[in-house]
Amino acid sequence: MVNHSELCQEASDIHRSKIYIFIMALVVILNSIGLVLLINTAIFLVKTKKISFNLRFLLGSITVALIGRDVLTAVRALYRIFLAIFVTDECGFISTNYFCVLESAITAVPFNVALYSFPVISAERLLATLFRKIDEKQIFKNLVFIAVVITVCEYFLAKFRYAG
Repeated sequence: MVNHSELCQEASDIHRSKIYIFIMALVVILNSIGLVLLINTAIFLVKTKKISFNLRFLLGSITVALIGRDVLTAVRALYRIFLAIFVTDECGFISTNYFCVLESAITAVPFNVALYSFPVISAERLLATLFRKIDEKQIFKNLVFIAVVITVCEYFLAKFRYAG
């Protein structure tokens, strides 16, 4: 078993490392640049009429998810920098397992939205190409319903798979 004071010392050494602080600062800078670019993409998707509504909606959902991911990752890095600068107690760097899992789960949600949106976009475009004469709104409603059902089922199957 690891001594509590050794664990605190190791956590303090990692968080106060100049390389670690430099990397966290780079994360904040790169996420700020990415945020500006993603906001420009979102504005383009709102203003353009050249892309079909369904595709704009799906690309917009990916863009919003990535904006959320950028913001959450930047906040996480800023929090780490704040800890390195202002925390004086070495054990102040140690987080509970619950906090780490919660933080990871919250920042994983936008990534999963983007991940699952690509197959939905591909399927929607395929169906729109194959069935041009059928109303696109009807295809989109059915596709979204199917995607939601598949996502929910996959989520619960993954929970059961990792629980055992």
